Amino acid sequence: MITRVLFSDNGVLNDLSVKMADYNQGNQSLTITASEDYLYIGAYYPFNAKFFKMKTVATIVSNPTIEYWTGSSGWKSAVEVIDETAGFKSNGFITWVPNKDYGWTREDTNKITALYSKVIYDLFWLRIKFSADTVIDLEWIGELFSNDYDIGAEFPDLLRSQTLDSFKTGKTDWEEQHVIAAKVIIDDLKAKKIINFKEQILDRKELTLASVQKCAALIYSSFGDDYADNRKDAEFEYQKRLKKDIFNIDTNESATITPEGQKARQGFLVR
Repeated sequence: MITRVLFSDNGVLNDLSVKMADYNQGNQSLTITASEDYLYIGAYYPFNAKFFKMKTVATIVSNPTIEYWTGSSGWKSAVEVIDETAGFKSNGFITWVPNKDYGWTREDTNKITALYSKVIYDLFWLRIKFSADTVIDLEWIGELFSNDYDIGAEFPDLLRSQTLDSFKTGKTDWEEQHVIAAKVIIDDLKAKKIINFKEQILDRKELTLASVQKCAALIYSSFGDDYADNRKDAEFEYQKRLKKDIFNIDTNESATITPEGQKARQGFLVR
């Protein structure tokens, strides 16, 4: 099941799950009244970060407050919130850490007053409050492990405008390929039985180098036989980098890096 995304417009829930989960599905304009509107994200496992891509950035800076559902204690604010979107004024990650005093609780929506009108079972729920009235045109919410700055450090030729244009006329970045690379990495980690859920990855930077190589392999594969060796080299290096020990995997549904989670995970099932 995909991550669930709901927008509460003065208490009326709009399900954006399909649109926000698919990078190419399209955008959704949200007119936000800070005193009454919320964005909810639900997943099978607790999580500590999401990437927010916007078709059009917020008209007014609206800083997010991150809260998570704790069950009997209701909604509690996360700590250590880092907003790389600068109040939804640019694409970027928002990351956070749950408060150690309040555990994140898996819940059916019929036990959460604000979500009662939707029947969704057994998820961990997060909500985003906004600091100001604004309009946000959201295009995608998901996971990324690398960006064009990262790929440029190892493959500077791929950032040349003529290279981008030869892939697709008018193309200006490789973001879509980074998204695909992240999906491949998540699937490979599941196949290796290192994770069961994508949300278990607590430190995306651990996978940046592998993501760069997978992204490069995807790009070279589109250029035909002339770049077959480049593709093979990138794919070989990707496999090599993904074989390294993976740390900071959430094993106890805390969405927090712990000493147990910092132990290397390589080729065994996380329950």
